[in-house]
This record gives sequence, C-alpha cells and structure tokens, in this order.
Amino acid sequence: MIVGTNGIVLDERGRVLLIRRDDILTWALPGGASEPGELPPDGVAREVEEETGVKVIPERLPWPFLSLQRERLDQALRHDGGPPHWGRQRPSRWLRFARRTAGTVIYRWQDLKRHRRNLPPYQPQGPGITAHL
Repeated sequence: MIVGTNGIVLDERGRVLLIRRDDILTWALPGGASEPGELPPDGVAREVEEETGVKVIPERLPWPFLSLQRERLDQALRHDGGPPHWGRQRPSRWLRFARRTAGTVIYRWQDLKRHRRNLPPYQPQGPGITAHL
C-alpha cells in the first residue's frame, strides 16, 4: 500500500502554496508518496521541501486545478485543528483518463521535443513539478 501525502501550506493571510506539474500542466498541492516506514507528517514535510525548496508566498490561486486537489484544499481549509483527516478519494473520470494518457501522449511528446534538441529521452521525476514563487 502506498500512503500519499499533500502539504497544504498557508501563510498568515490564508494563501496557499501550490506547485506547477510539468507532466499534465496543472497546479497542485505539494505532496507525494511516503517512503517505506515513514510517518505521514514526516513524508509531507519531506515532499514539500523537495518540491518547493524554499518557503514561498503565492499571490493567487491559479487554474486549471484538478477537482481531486480542490477537494483536498477545501478539506484543509475547513479543518478545525483536531486530528488529521484520514480518508480516500476516488479520482474523477478526467483524472483517470489523464493518468492513462500521460505516459503515451505527454511523455512521448516530451521525448520528441528533447530528440530535436539532441537531448536524452524525457525522464519524469516523481510528479514532475516546479515551485510557484
């Protein structure tokens, strides 16, 4: 079983830290899979640090935004400071379709672009993200 984590980082004004996924070109919350034996709080702290590298302050919520990520964000903003939320989310049909096509369309397109520049084939690194500064 893989335990996924998402970090919802807010500043003092309630703004949210987001990352830009370069594999499916959407905005998302920083996060990923926990390492074997790693507790979720440790995993999310590591993922946020790996994906952003620095503490940033976003200026606005960008679009497109996956409904799965939006649900997580809404849950976090409603959280009252009690125990963490544990649950499962079923990805939307669009997200399931996007995941299936990412490997066959997006990554091949990336390979073609890199081939034209005489670069090695595209290798996605985890979710393939960049920080939104």
